Amino acid sequence: MPARVTRPVYPFLSTWSTSRYDLGYLRRGLAERDVQEKVIQYLNLQGHFAFALDSGAKRLRGRAVRAMAAAGMAPGRAGALIKGMSGGSQAGIPDVFAVLKGEGRAALFEVKKPAHIIPANTRTGVKLKQPAGQPTDEQLAFLLTAHQAGAIVGVVWSVEDVAYILTAAAEAALEVM
Repeated sequence: MPARVTRPVYPFLSTWSTSRYDLGYLRRGLAERDVQEKVIQYLNLQGHFAFALDSGAKRLRGRAVRAMAAAGMAPGRAGALIKGMSGGSQAGIPDVFAVLKGEGRAALFEVKKPAHIIPANTRTGVKLKQPAGQPTDEQLAFLLTAHQAGAIVGVVWSVEDVAYILTAAAEAALEVM
């Protein structure tokens, strides 16, 4: 029997679980870009400053470094997170960057497409048409580095995931007080 490979447990939302989502949501067959647009719209409607990061776009990387520095992160550390130590683009840069209103804290989200299910004549009444997108090891490593630097991070498959992550971070901050 081959050895089962398990991923490490991360201190942020990083794994897919069908049980977190309404079946109606999973029947939509949303693409990653659709979820990303909804996540950015949600964050901006909440008063945060959010935008998509394009790992190939120098202008956006510079914008992210400035926003991270404005949020209190040392400019050198912010640059290292966004560009990588070599100064080039780093693997694993997340899809969405936000500066949270009020506290100025950075939030980074790797967006993935949710699973797509369809009705079926099976015991459960549904059939998996397409599995949910999964983060790469590089994406998880990037998020872990940002988390260790003080950013709020997570892998998200819906706006509800973002709301959950931000609520959990706010509750954790209240416990520290």
